[in-house]
Amino acid sequence: MNGVRIKTWQGGQGYAKNIVFQNIFMNNTKNSIIIDQNYCDSNHSCHDETSAVEVSEVLYNNIRGTSATDMVVDFDCSASVPCRAVVLEDIHLEYHNNKGKARTVFNNIDWSQKGEFYIGPGSGDDVSCCGPGSTSV
Repeated sequence: MNGVRIKTWQGGQGYAKNIVFQNIFMNNTKNSIIIDQNYCDSNHSCHDETSAVEVSEVLYNNIRGTSATDMVVDFDCSASVPCRAVVLEDIHLEYHNNKGKARTVFNNIDWSQKGEFYIGPGSGDDVSCCGPGSTSV
């Protein structure tokens, strides 16, 4: 089962904004929290595009539970049109598996944290280090 996801086609136009994901309990989900501005459903690699659907003003609030995969938060935003004004507020997600640690990726995103932000075990738990263009793994 998937969690909360925003995906847009490479080379798309327009915007996705003022989106709220709130009061969600996840039980062993795949794709727990994802923004994918570089979506490609081809069996072959897609070319990097210079345009993208603008993703902005997204709130993730009070999301709790467990992830079935080690990639718990995956923000893969466009280098040419980065995600903006993404807020993570009171997030507590855990990955329970003996095969590794929970992981997060923050690519090309302007985001902020409010309240608790725990992704564990093992992600470093505090990923507030990662601003636009940064990656935390």
